[in-house]
Amino acid sequence: MGIGPVNSARLDKVIKIGFWHAWIVGTGSMIADAILILLIILGLVNFLDMPLIQIFLWFFGGFVLIYSGIECLLKANDIHLAFSSGRESLFKCFLTGFNISISSAYQGIKALF
Repeated sequence: MGIGPVNSARLDKVIKIGFWHAWIVGTGSMIADAILILLIILGLVNFLDMPLIQIFLWFFGGFVLIYSGIECLLKANDIHLAFSSGRESLFKCFLTGFNISISSAYQGIKALF
């Protein structure tokens, strides 16, 4: 297995900002994993097995992927490099780890094993 999206974000933070910000990203990820495990224990899997919910998730996921792809293609020539070492708040770093974990299927599956 690769390093995954959360560890990539942690590497980015530790290089750009420092140890504590990277550690907080990992803490946000850990709390999101705990929430996912709790939802699975409480029966979220049974809810996601319903055909109507699966169809909605397929269409929504397809829409997000198509929209992201089109947006990336349209903005391919608009690359702006910003060299700033601005400090992010610890709360923003926490939300980064939390959002990556709660929304990533890779992270959700990893939390189970």
